[in-house]
Amino acid sequence: MSVVLYAASREFVPLYAVYALLFRDSGLSVAQISSLFAIWTLVSFVLEVPSGALADVVSRRLLLVIAALLAAASFATWILVPTYLGFAVGFVLWGIGGALQSGTFEALIYDALARDGRTSSYAGLAGTAEAASTTSTLVALLVASPLLATGSFELVGWASVGAALITALVARRLPDPPRGTSDEDAEDQPGWLDALRSGTAEVVASRAVARGVMLVAAVAGVLVVDEYTPLIADDLGAPTETIPILLAIPMVGQIVGTALAGRAARASSRTIAALLVVAAAGLAVVSWVGSIGAFVALGVTTGILWALSVVAEARLQDAITGRSRATVMSVAGVASEGAGLLVVGWYAVGPPPVVATAMLSVATVLLIALAREPR
Repeated sequence: MSVVLYAASREFVPLYAVYALLFRDSGLSVAQISSLFAIWTLVSFVLEVPSGALADVVSRRLLLVIAALLAAASFATWILVPTYLGFAVGFVLWGIGGALQSGTFEALIYDALARDGRTSSYAGLAGTAEAASTTSTLVALLVASPLLATGSFELVGWASVGAALITALVARRLPDPPRGTSDEDAEDQPGWLDALRSGTAEVVASRAVARGVMLVAAVAGVLVVDEYTPLIADDLGAPTETIPILLAIPMVGQIVGTALAGRAARASSRTIAALLVVAAAGLAVVSWVGSIGAFVALGVTTGILWALSVVAEARLQDAITGRSRATVMSVAGVASEGAGLLVVGWYAVGPPPVVATAMLSVATVLLIALAREPR
């Protein structure tokens, strides 16, 4: 239960809905706002794997507590120092916190289940946690509007600070199983550099781990389509006032897909292949069925891909045999960001968003080869 509560509280951030507006109303230009996003991405990217190695040598629960406190400090900085420098410092803090929790949370869950001999439950628990997280994000977006109406950006910001502090308290209740099973194991714990080396070496040396990393990254790359749904709606001619309603459809798909990830993990390779064909069809018809039909199709596709995302992560966790579990998961995170950048580049220089999305159906079909269980 603490795992699900942590995942839900971590994503309850009303500022998600309005922080770009906060920046704009503080006098920042679009170029300055874009540079802030670049700072955030760069910090997360640079620290992703090193922080994963850190999570393999110190308390993962402690790192999650620190990550939540850094998020609270980030939001407080934005409210107290609403300048470009203040926003930049906030993004650096948030980026560090995001890197600390990326891979750490997943490794903590898996090792806690492994301690009790329940690793087969990982996909179901991780899917439930992701569904709770997405639901919390949706609720936070809905809460932001009345907060903004009754107060100001400051009220939304302080609500986000309070939610982050609650996350820190919830994180303290998470399990934190020891890495070793004996005193001898405890004395033989690797240092940070050893964890970094062994984790990256396992990705290179193990075919199963490398395949798992590629599958996680490939699914993440296709899921970048989520970032372009407002543009897709606009391209399809949807009225501006209906776009938020349309955007809720893929989010509901994500919630349903992750909630059913435990069942998807037990599905045969043939069933998963059939689901991927359905997902590809959903992307392919986007430009042909009107805005409502397109977003229903995107909702189905999103649900399938998010379920596969959890399944891919579970398979990768099962393939890891070394002690540097968080490091390997962080390598998968970096690979996912790289795949995402490729898709973003495709959208930037390719055809209009609707057409680019339809053409992603080809990549979705190719996922069948990676998703197939190796014999």
